[in-house]
Amino acid sequence: KDFTPKIPCPEYASDYQALLAISRASDPRMWRKGMNDGWVDLEKQSNKVYIKEGTVAACRGVTCAPLRIADKLFRVIRELYLPGLELGDAAPPPFIPISKLRHLETLVLADNGFGAGKELANGDTYHSVLDDHLADFDLPSLKVLDLTGNGFTGAFPSNVAALTGLRTLRLGRNKLTGPLPEAWRSLRKLDTLDVHSNKLTGEALPPWLVEGCTLLRDYRAGDNHLTSLTVPGPCGLRRVELFGNDLEGP
Repeated sequence: KDFTPKIPCPEYASDYQALLAISRASDPRMWRKGMNDGWVDLEKQSNKVYIKEGTVAACRGVTCAPLRIADKLFRVIRELYLPGLELGDAAPPPFIPISKLRHLETLVLADNGFGAGKELANGDTYHSVLDDHLADFDLPSLKVLDLTGNGFTGAFPSNVAALTGLRTLRLGRNKLTGPLPEAWRSLRKLDTLDVHSNKLTGEALPPWLVEGCTLLRDYRAGDNHLTSLTVPGPCGLRRVELFGNDLEGP
């Protein structure tokens, strides 16, 4: 049900709703393994007139920060850090509810098995194509996106280009194929790009990447299927990893 508090709430109601949706879609046992009871308490608050202060911030992996809106101080979610919880066993990646966290800056969902395309307990299945999962994912405030080690398939997601505030993008240890999308040149604030251990093909260091992402300093594309490397002109790259590829030439 929709949650509409009748009095001012310490956290955005939409933030609470988003976390509640993630919790309900996931295996409840994940929140009862001594990690933190905060996720269990989300459900307890769902029938209250207002959200108890601290309910959202008490959830494991959730970091809040104050934000002043219309002369009132709210605590909004800035970071969601949930790696290695096997959330993919219960539900597809929760990008839809997460997209409601409009002030989120850091999202880490590494090593959750979302790309396995498993059959769920209710008999449903979901596919593992990352670009489709990110189709409506739009968070202008997002700075860090880490989806490492989930086994996602399909092409490298062109939809990431809409996340123009990104500074760190980690997609290593998946099964993504093809070249990097040239649409990513819109990620002008990108500092770190890690796409190691996929099925990346084409130019190892595309000229458009150097020209468009001028703040890029750390580029990791080792253990892929890259075949050519053209040394770009002057750029700000400080770390480049291209080991384990099929590079040819001098």
